[in-house]
Amino acid sequence: PFFSDLKRHKMGDLLNNEKIEQLASRNKVPTDEWITKKLWGFASEPPFLHHGRATLISEAIKVHGGDAENSKQEYMKLGEKEQAFVVEYLKTFQTVKPK
Repeated sequence: PFFSDLKRHKMGDLLNNEKIEQLASRNKVPTDEWITKKLWGFASEPPFLHHGRATLISEAIKVHGGDAENSKQEYMKLGEKEQAFVVEYLKTFQTVKPK
């Protein structure tokens, strides 16, 4: 599965660090909005996040905010073992590279 909605989402203050404003039609796209990256194969393509700033999957989860704040908080409420299970599940989102 593609695992993306291809929509723009507010990502919170920690990810609002772009200097260049994007243009979408005639409207400027706010610098705190990012298009949801596909998760299909993402574990095979580090670094992570919308702009590649995270070297760990857990790090990528923890800097989400804005529209993803609730999901991040649910992850943060998990115990260390359960967080590791989530990360291990996300690591299965890989693509097999041809030999």
